Amino acid sequence: MDDIVTTMRSWQAGHSVQALTEASPYLTTVDQQTAVDILWGLLSGNSDPHVGAILTAAAAHPVLRAQRPWISHATLHLLYPGDPAGSTRRGLAFLPVDEASFTVLVYGGPTGPVQDAETAAATAAAAASAW
Repeated sequence: MDDIVTTMRSWQAGHSVQALTEASPYLTTVDQQTAVDILWGLLSGNSDPHVGAILTAAAAHPVLRAQRPWISHATLHLLYPGDPAGSTRRGLAFLPVDEASFTVLVYGGPTGPVQDAETAAATAAAAASAW
């Protein structure tokens, strides 16, 4: 835990990625697509069942699989990978209604209707295709 806190403080202080990876051997520099793939893998193996359902449905769409996944408050968010972390302009969220139903919220837009996981993923894929 101390290593993680030290690394985060160094990053916030403006240290370069090279300096961070040299000081913290557990860090590995990867390209953006590899980082996104790692996030999908971490979330797929460690999520609640209802989040797992939407993760599986979303991952079936290449345009969604290319987005940066993030889970907060039992909600799957997909963030446009071209936006810097912490200043997302484009993204969407799958808001859970119950164990198998979701609404899609495209950031800055209205919340869509209640849909099953597959339909919600298709709706989100159509929206993300416009990015």
